[in-house]
Amino acid sequence: MTPGPGEDSTEDSGTGERDSGRREVTTGDGDGTQRSGDGTERRGDRQDRSHRKGDTDPPQNGRRTGESKASGRRLNRRRILRHAIVLGLAVTLAVAPLALISGAVVPGDAPPARQGTLEQPGCTSDTETTPEPSVQATVERVEDAPQVRVTYDFSGPEAPNRFAVSMAQLDLDVVESPGFEKAGIESGTYEWTGEENPSLTYTVPERDVGTSLAEESPRFNVGEDWALAPLPRTIEETVEYNPAPNGVVSPTESGIRVAYIGTLRTANASQGCQTISIHTPPDSEVDGETLSNAVADAAAEYPAGQRPAHVEGVVVPLRGAIGGYTVGSFFTVNPTSNLSTETIAVHEYVHTRQSAEYESEMQWFVEGQPALYMFKLRYDAGQLTAAEYSLQMHTFRDRAEWDGSFQPETNINHYYRGASTLGALDVRIRVATDGERSLIDVIQRLERREGEVGVAEFKTTVENTTGQSMDPWIDRHVVEGKPVDAAVPDNGTLSRGSWEMLTAYQYLTEATPAAVVFYTVIWYGLLLVVGRILGGLAHSLRNVR
Repeated sequence: MTPGPGEDSTEDSGTGERDSGRREVTTGDGDGTQRSGDGTERRGDRQDRSHRKGDTDPPQNGRRTGESKASGRRLNRRRILRHAIVLGLAVTLAVAPLALISGAVVPGDAPPARQGTLEQPGCTSDTETTPEPSVQATVERVEDAPQVRVTYDFSGPEAPNRFAVSMAQLDLDVVESPGFEKAGIESGTYEWTGEENPSLTYTVPERDVGTSLAEESPRFNVGEDWALAPLPRTIEETVEYNPAPNGVVSPTESGIRVAYIGTLRTANASQGCQTISIHTPPDSEVDGETLSNAVADAAAEYPAGQRPAHVEGVVVPLRGAIGGYTVGSFFTVNPTSNLSTETIAVHEYVHTRQSAEYESEMQWFVEGQPALYMFKLRYDAGQLTAAEYSLQMHTFRDRAEWDGSFQPETNINHYYRGASTLGALDVRIRVATDGERSLIDVIQRLERREGEVGVAEFKTTVENTTGQSMDPWIDRHVVEGKPVDAAVPDNGTLSRGSWEMLTAYQYLTEATPAAVVFYTVIWYGLLLVVGRILGGLAHSLRNVR
């Protein structure tokens, strides 16, 4: 039966009995609220406060509930839309500082290019700059003694009438000198007396030779049937040294000449017009072919500096923890070092490409450059993973001493801090030029300069390469010694957005304290706003369901 006006037709859910014994009385509250006879507000009327006094047919409970839910859904949708708009604005404000910073120094659309965008220079031969030898000499290991004997031959048509050698700078301990006469008690010069086949026998030194990075500082050693030893300096004439019965000698044009005397296995690899020869003793566990190929692959990624037509490396144990050294286009690799032979060989190979002269304040560049590229070139050539390269760069930065300008004398900080500084500068140059330039371009320009290179020339070259001044950055990290960010892999695997975020991070970490505080406060406030917005969105989404 359809209930009449004022009748309560609700059914008790617990007993199923109909409550029809009470009549509803409409009170005069003025707000349209209906109350039952006992003064209790009806549940259905509470759901629809819009019902006014005088209505004789109030809506049913189900219809009122459906309209209320629909209205709530519409309200929550509006809230969600409003929250989404505010969230988008907040995210835009949060990203805007990064976009402005990175966009200011990263024009264009392409990520930085891979290493090796420059063309390789032509090869130079030792014979192009070295005069024909006028004297022949044989170098041999003295049996059962840590000594080397050099015997000179003046029977050739170009043999001089006078001849002298200097042992002073090498500080070699001469044991025998038949056919030579020492020119003074304190002198290290030995003059030829005119006798046939004069010779000098001296002990292979255990100490370093040379006093600074401006001079080569090789170390030497002797084995049962081999020796790595320095050769006497000639004063006027050019000498061609021939190891007996076998061996290899550094080129004539190098300052300190070094000879390996002993049997060798040789592996050759070519890169364009350049040949890389790696010599190993017969009992060596090092694979010369693998090593020569590793150097050749790295050479393909390094187009800066001079390019000797023939580069030779000898794998031989050296005293101490030294990994190797370079004399001209000749280098040594110590297989007992804590570094891999491939890494050492690439490091020394980069030295063979250096020809520019640097002032004492730039000597960190001489060692920092190959210290960086001994890992970077191997990474670019696919010999190291991104994780391995990144680990080495972080290790260098963490081990470096960041306490002011570089010291002019030799120290390990030239390697660690020099590599870290140049690695970070390489990233900065690539980002600033949209990958069109890199540190290689700077090195190439420096190698072509005449005269010594100091910090001023270095700044000018960087500016000419990038088209913008980086003097404040160089002052901060080279002169003042402020730490830099570790270089990251950049062989094209990073997206454009990753590079922009990286650059923004680097700029912010190098910013003034006031700028850091300013951006920190802004981002903290934006994070609070975003948090509240997300909370409101979650609440609205629950209500929609």
